[in-house]
Amino acid sequence: MKRWQFIVSLVLSAICLALSVSAIILQRSTRDYQQRLQTAQAEINRAREGNQLARVIVQDLVGAAPANDNIRVFLKRHGVEVSPQPETPAATAKPSGSTGKRTTKSGRGK
Repeated sequence: MKRWQFIVSLVLSAICLALSVSAIILQRSTRDYQQRLQTAQAEINRAREGNQLARVIVQDLVGAAPANDNIRVFLKRHGVEVSPQPETPAATAKPSGSTGKRTTKSGRGK
């Protein structure tokens, strides 16, 4: 092997070594980044579940607010406006009890 061939082989092997080391370093940093990303995604998922639960609770409170002044005041204090719903005649009317049709066990009229 001539001297110039030896130098070229040495330079190429040094480049291969440098590329191998950089690949190992990048792989480790990528693994760390993926772990941080998974942790952040888990936190986002927990927050989303909590947000959904809070939304359901607020909806239930809004539904109960017209009948309870304390709930209405509580919601107003936290920025949720609920107007008292006036009772309508249809809502307060009692059912007549019979529709004039007889029903069988299957629920169909005779």
